[in-house]
Amino acid sequence: MKRTILFFIWLSQLLFIQTVFADIPKTYQEALDKYKKGHEAFAKLEYKKAIQFYTDVESFIDKNPKFKPYFDHHFRNFSMIEMVREREKLSDIRPLIEHKIGIFYIKHVDAEFEGKKIKTDFTGDLKETAELSQDVAKRLIEILSRGQMTLSFERIEIEGAFTDLSLGYASVDGEEEDRGIVQAVVESIKPYPWQTMLESLSRYDTFVFYWNDNRLKVGEKGGAKALGGAARIPVVPFISYGPIRGRIIISVSLADRPGTFLHELFHTLEKCYQINPIHGFWDSNRKNFPDWNGQGEFDYYRYHFQKILKKQGLQIFQFISRFPSSLTEPAIKKIFELSSGLSYDNLKQAAQYFSEGAKIQVKNEAEAINLYQKTLDLNPYHTNALLRIAAYYHKKNEKDKAFEYSLRAYQIDPFDSEICYWMGVGSFHQKKYKEAVLYLSEGLKNDENSLKLYQYRGFVYYQTKDYSKAMEDFKMLLKLNKGDKKWLKSYLDPKKKTGDKEAVKMMKNLGI
Repeated sequence: MKRTILFFIWLSQLLFIQTVFADIPKTYQEALDKYKKGHEAFAKLEYKKAIQFYTDVESFIDKNPKFKPYFDHHFRNFSMIEMVREREKLSDIRPLIEHKIGIFYIKHVDAEFEGKKIKTDFTGDLKETAELSQDVAKRLIEILSRGQMTLSFERIEIEGAFTDLSLGYASVDGEEEDRGIVQAVVESIKPYPWQTMLESLSRYDTFVFYWNDNRLKVGEKGGAKALGGAARIPVVPFISYGPIRGRIIISVSLADRPGTFLHELFHTLEKCYQINPIHGFWDSNRKNFPDWNGQGEFDYYRYHFQKILKKQGLQIFQFISRFPSSLTEPAIKKIFELSSGLSYDNLKQAAQYFSEGAKIQVKNEAEAINLYQKTLDLNPYHTNALLRIAAYYHKKNEKDKAFEYSLRAYQIDPFDSEICYWMGVGSFHQKKYKEAVLYLSEGLKNDENSLKLYQYRGFVYYQTKDYSKAMEDFKMLLKLNKGDKKWLKSYLDPKKKTGDKEAVKMMKNLGI
């Protein structure tokens, strides 16, 4: 009898052990399958299921530590189990901010790179993998924002092909490596989906482009990666760009990683809130954030989200409302007609000349201007080159020549706030004060938070004795940036010393 009881005790313990360990993955592939199921459950807010799947994955990693870096959350130093628990605590959220993201699956790649022909398709299974990654990243953003922000996605398949790839170099802890980073060039999509891009400017805060790199490698370590940040979105490639939006490019190699999506989206947030340098969680960069005492990439993101929630608020992370698009279809068609004779290679080379000029302008302005002229030889519609030359002649006190280049830029893109600024400056120096105000006001329609536009329009109002409007602009200037008190003091103080009563009154009202 005693032996029978002991046997059943032993059997029950054995069955318990088998039950506990039955679901622990035995191979790396089984662990990846569990990881995916955990993501699916987390995306659907099925908390218990998600925790169980992630727990099984962690058990596998404990037994097989060599695979640890291959799991996204360990690579970025956070716990998926903790994330699930944090999201569960938030429960039903009512976000104040919805960051709208347009997902663009570019269906083909048809390019030559380093003597190799790259021809791939973005298939349905890759799309499903990418979408799961996006949905998990959404939950991570909800956690970081304490439920105050969420992401929404609209997914679009573009029946076109990337026809050009670019090569850059990676940096780790501030040191550049001999590791090539391959990126698809958005401007190279053929046929270019300009109507989709134009319409999307009014719909999405961030644009995300996916492409199939077929695990492309460069050397021993390099390959196709992901790129995040904010930039103006091309509507007419290399010529006409919409207002600034978040812009992310992700290759298939990283499409299955929610941490990568979050990482690149945070680069967009860095641009928006002027957080510098990027990668502040690197040992070489964390000295720039002395009040961050945490460890790891996710904790670094949490630190910045907490600061943003306390000080500026997440409303700034809404590009559509901050930078509305004024581009119209007739205007874009006109630019296409004007530029129809320009080849892609010439446009790309022109962009390269401009980039080289921008890099050396501080040290060698004459050579930079020469490169900008070479830019215009290949692409006479390159508005940034036109503006750089306009600014150069303005500084040399050749105001009419400066206005000539500004006007050329305005005729190409009358909705660009920087172009409107220089048209305002040029008109003022031609003593066309009403026109100056009109151009500066146009610029503010396209960039409602532009310091230089408020500053210069306030200056024009003051110079033309429209003091009440000058006061309004100067107040807005200080509201946006208290640091501009120095400029206002340098402008108004000399007037005060000459007995200008308006300057005295204005300085008092502005608290200068």
